Formats: sequence, structure tokens, C-alpha cells
Amino acid sequence: MADWKQNNFMYGDPRETFTDEDAAAEFARISEQLRAEAERIELPDALRAEEMIKLLDGVVPGETKPVPVVNLRREYAKWIAVAACFVLVITGFARMVARQNAAYIAETASSSAAALAAPAAAAAGEVDDDPAEAANEKGLAEACVLNAQNDGDLRTAESYTEIYTMLTALVEREKMEYGVAAEEDAVVFDGEAKSRAEAPMAPVVTNSAAAAGDVGAGYTSTNVQVEGVDEADILKTDGEYLYHFRTDLSTGKGKVEIVRAADLTHCAAIDLPELRRGELYLAGDRLIVAADCSWDTDAAQDTVGRLTGIRQNDEVVVPDWYERDVRKETSAGLFIYDIGDRTAPRRIATFKQSGRIVSSRLSKDVLYLVSNQWVDPWYITGDTDAASVFPSVSSGGEAAFVPAGDIYLPAALRGSANYCIVTAYNIRSAEASTRAVLGSVDTIMMTGDTLLLASAIYDEAGVGTGITRFAVGGGDLLQYRSSGRVPGRIDNQFSLDVNDGLLRVATTDYSGSEPESGVYVYDEGMKLIGSVGGIAPGERIYSVRFLDDTAYVVTFRETDPLFAIDLSDPRNPTVLGQLKIPGFSEYLHPAGEGLLIGVGQNTRANAWGGVIADGLKLALFDVSDPGDPKEITSVLIGNAGSYTEVLENHKAFLWDGQNGRFGFPATVCRVYGATADNPWGTQTSVTFDGYLVYSFDDKEFTRIGELASESGDDPFSPIADATIRRAAVIGDTIYTAAENGMTAWSYGDFAKRETLRYS
Repeated sequence: MADWKQNNFMYGDPRETFTDEDAAAEFARISEQLRAEAERIELPDALRAEEMIKLLDGVVPGETKPVPVVNLRREYAKWIAVAACFVLVITGFARMVARQNAAYIAETASSSAAALAAPAAAAAGEVDDDPAEAANEKGLAEACVLNAQNDGDLRTAESYTEIYTMLTALVEREKMEYGVAAEEDAVVFDGEAKSRAEAPMAPVVTNSAAAAGDVGAGYTSTNVQVEGVDEADILKTDGEYLYHFRTDLSTGKGKVEIVRAADLTHCAAIDLPELRRGELYLAGDRLIVAADCSWDTDAAQDTVGRLTGIRQNDEVVVPDWYERDVRKETSAGLFIYDIGDRTAPRRIATFKQSGRIVSSRLSKDVLYLVSNQWVDPWYITGDTDAASVFPSVSSGGEAAFVPAGDIYLPAALRGSANYCIVTAYNIRSAEASTRAVLGSVDTIMMTGDTLLLASAIYDEAGVGTGITRFAVGGGDLLQYRSSGRVPGRIDNQFSLDVNDGLLRVATTDYSGSEPESGVYVYDEGMKLIGSVGGIAPGERIYSVRFLDDTAYVVTFRETDPLFAIDLSDPRNPTVLGQLKIPGFSEYLHPAGEGLLIGVGQNTRANAWGGVIADGLKLALFDVSDPGDPKEITSVLIGNAGSYTEVLENHKAFLWDGQNGRFGFPATVCRVYGATADNPWGTQTSVTFDGYLVYSFDDKEFTRIGELASESGDDPFSPIADATIRRAAVIGDTIYTAAENGMTAWSYGDFAKRETLRYS
């Protein structure tokens, strides 16, 4: 008796089990349908039903039989698209009969369907028949392989029509998941741009730039994951000036304040009324603001005008339904300023791309901007504007679509109607190189030569993480390498790492009866070469740190296991040792040879036998022997309700390793009032809000500084916009930044020196 319960949804049969005889009968029925179609439409021999069935006959796991490629005319295209779907159906039944490996079947089905669909697409271009029919035919074949796994898929779109067809399939699937019937609404473009060379691009903004100055050491910088790859943050310093992005709570608008550190003198303010939140980069005499913003109305209207003109020259196709009333979409923006004169910053360039900003990185004067553009499934109709369907960029006040030839279509990521858009933008020359991937992104990680884009995928195959890999730097600033899917969910960017060209990723898989974690190693083409699973069943990952050939993984349910995993042999990762202690770390920071600092939460058992958070916890780990990690010491801070932004943002962690110090913003709470008779009678009060500074050695932590946020009448209730969020050290002074101003403190005895209030 073959268990086909999981296939009921696909095949529409209410039964939970089927006999082998049932399978044989169904196989015969589908085969007969194929033969009937073959009699109705004359086909080349290689595509007759009996030949297709032979492709599935006698299959051996691990082998993929080649599919003949033939030259077809348009009259066969629709049949081939339908046949591709039949191949998948037959393969599904063959899987139940032969009980073969699921991964192999997916691979065989995907390659067979793709091979059958490709000649159809080629044939469609050989005659001047109705292009709408061609789009529907291709969309049917594409829908058949919507979720096929495809490691190292390097294919880009041949046209905007192909992209639109895929989007339509994704959108209709999303609508069906909500119980809405699919619509037939084909849109065809009739003069497609296929590559960067053929497509009109926004003009490059050029400007002269002085060489970046070297201020020297003596100040702290943003805490980043990879040395040499900068990450945007709200506070930056060059050792002489401080640059602070803040939100004016009275107006809700963004501002950048430039302050001279020596005497805490306000030099200039950059008003950014179109922004609410943003982050900064600093590179010599360049200050860059990265933020979500509105798509330029003027640029959008200009795009329509330019595309309308181009359409007459057949350089790029604009759909007939493209209207001049362009939606005011959210975009990810870069605002570049020349700060050679700190008292008069001057905007010299603006760059925008569609979608919401996910994150960014800066390496060697090239800023990598990553956004996610969601295509609203309820907005894909014949009345939609193209800017809502295709990714676009705007530079120097002019906008253009990303060329179809720069949009990649990896099957492994095709879970929802999203684009991942990445631009390599040179902050000196303003040259930009943009690529897009049909697939979403919510997390990025970057080294000096590799950019990883990751996102959760939810579909009938379960929960996984889609990962796209780009090579960065070199002559071509962005080189697409591969896309693929890994099992489970990552925690954050620290779950990803690249070492010697190999991708290393730690995930928690929720597909079983209980969560289970693992570490996986993939080559550059996203082929799995090694893994270790079964880590901490029943628990999920809370933090990860890859250091050379070792991965440190923290999981949690009731205790805090710290696992040390040996990755020196990437084909055979091995758990070397583990340590179980109360609480859990949500951020791990290397603190010198053999030391690791954990920032997280303490836990305790409650009156009902469960486990609850009970304040912040700092832990110092000895990992000099990964096979036997030890907790050297720990510090508990406050009770339930205590919080630090470090728990969710590593850039809030100030690292001064040279002086053996670190700091972070914190709100410390005390819980009191509960009794054995009345465990619910608790009250919480804030005992401190501000910035904490610790020193450490190889034995202990010592709190050396408590820098309180400005408060009103109640010393433990900070003013709304006075809560300290960041700090930077310059020489013998530590500067704290809040929305309403900046304060200078002694880095010796931590006495307050001076305060600047923003106007």
C-alpha cells in the first residue's frame, strides 16, 4: 500500500491511500491521454507520447536521462507546454510507485519540463503569430516548474514578456491560496530590450572628487560583521567630526547633524524632509544617506515620457495600458553629499531603485544597495503601470527600467511575486551597475568578494531559505553566480558566512515534529558538499558566529547550549563540544584569542513550570578548546523588561578591543511585588536608562561607566527623544547620541563634560 496522502492536494483525490494497482491504472490513463493527443496533433517522433513515457521508464536514482531537443514550429508550442505538465504528473505517480528519492524526482521533473519548454519558446519566435498566445503558452510551462530546485541557475530573462508571464503565474497562485479565481489577463511587449547594451539606462552623474583623507586611529567605528566591509548606521565619525542621522520627533522628518568633536560645536544640519529613518556611510569627503524614500514624481513622469518616445523607435516595449498617472511608489535611495566643507554639505548625486531597502554595504568606494520590490498580487491587471511590475532605477533625475537581460530567473527562489534588486554604486564616479533576481530578499551578508542575499521561502515544499550569490569587486562590480535553497530558516546575517569560496549557513528546520538545527556547506554553484544536522532537537538557533574553521551556535528552549562545530573539513562538519547554561545569547562577539562575549537574556523558571526571560545577561566564554567550551563568568542586568538594542542590532554594540572595553545602550528594569500567594502581583519599574560601559579581561567583566539619558522630573523616566542609542569614542572622550542631542563624557571617570542640544 503506497501512502499518497501528501499528494492528494496535487491530484485532487480525496483518498488517503492508494494501492499499487490504482497507481498503475492512473499511469495507464494518463498515457492514453498522451497518445490521444498525439493522434490529434502531428508531432515530431522525439515528442510522441511513447517517447516521453520511455524517458520515465527504468529510471535509476542519480541519473538524468537526456531529453531530445528538436526544432519546432509554432503549431507545436501549446502542446509542448501541456506535455511539460504531464511529465510532472507522471513523475509524481512514478515517485509513489518506485518509492524513489524525492530530490532526484524533483531534479528529473525540472530538467525534463525545462527542456520541453525551451523549444516551445524558441519556436514561438520563428513566426509572426499572436504574441499573447506565445506568452500564455510559455507561462503554462513555467508554472509547471514553479518550485523546482535549480542549483547554479544562471539564466536571465529573454524579454519583459517572459518576466510578466512568470509574475502572473506567481500572482495567480497567491490569489488561489486566498480562494480567488485566476484571471486571464495576458500582456505582451513588442520590442523587448534584452541586455544592458540594448536598453536605455539613466545617465551617469559625474563629479570630481578629492582623494579620501586618512585621519588615523584613535577612534571607534561601526561594529561590523566582516572587517573591511562597512555597514550603515545612524552615527559615524572620522575622528574629528561626528555625523548623526536622527528623526526630529516634533516633525517626524529626518536630519543629519554634523558636529565638531573637539568642542561639541554644531557645524551644519542636512534637512531630509522626505525621509523618516535612514543610516549613514562616511568615506573621506563623501557622506552617504541610505534610506527608504518616495519615488520621484518628476522622474517617474519623465520615465513615462522617455519610454513613450523610445516606444516609437522600437528600442524598448511599453505596454498599451501604460498610463501617465504613475503610482508614487516607495524606493530605496542613496543621497550623496560632498562634505569637503563641513559647514556647507552639498548634495552631488541621488540614486534610487524600486522596492524597500533591505540593507547595504560599502567596500572600496563601491556601495552595494539591496532592496526588495513586492509586486502586489491584487494590482496585476490590465490597468497597472509598468513601474509596479518591473524593477527600475533613477539617477540624476531620470529613470529607466532594469533591462530584462539583467533580471535573473532562478527556479529555486520563485516562491512569491518579489524582486531582489542590487546595485553596485561607485560613490566617486556615480557609475552604477544594477541586477535583479525574481525572488525575495530579507537578509544580506557580504565579504570582500562575495555578496549573499537570503530570504525565507514558504511553499508546498515547506519552509526553507533561498540564497543568491553574487561576486563583487573586480572589473564587473556585480557578477551573478548562483541561487539555491537550503533547508530551514536562518536567524540573521551572522547565520551566513563565506570561507575559501564555500558558503556556510546555519539554520533551524521546522518541517518535522519539532525544530531541529544544522550547519550546511555549499560550493559556489549552490551544491551541498557537507552538513551536520540533528543539533539541539526541540530548540531553535538564537545566535551564530563563524570564526575561521569553527562555527559557534547558540540554541535555546530551557537552557542555553553553546555548540562548537568544526568546519575544517567542509565535507564532514562535526560537533566538537557543547556547553549548557541558563539563559541564551542573541549576539556573539569575538574578544581576542580563545574568548567570546555573549549578549543575551537571563532566564528562570516561573511558578507554572515554564521558562521566562529575567533580565539581560553578559557571558564570557573560553573557546580556546572548541571541544570543551566553558563559561568563565557572567553578569546579570535587571529583571524582566530590561532591554538593549544589541539583542536585535549588532551595530548598537560598541567595541574597543584595544582598551579591553565595550558598551551598549540599555534600559534596566526591576520586577517586584510577587508573592507565593499572589504570583501575578508583580510591578515593573525602570531603574536606569542610558549607556553602559564594561571592561573585561580573561577572567571577569567590570562595569566602569553608567551614562544616563536625560530625564525630566522622574530620574528614571527619560525624555522621549533623549534616550541614548549610540556612542563613539574619540581619544579620551566618549560621545553619546540621542534624537535630541549629543553629550561628551570623560572616557576615564565618565564624568559629563558638555551637552549639545539640536535645534
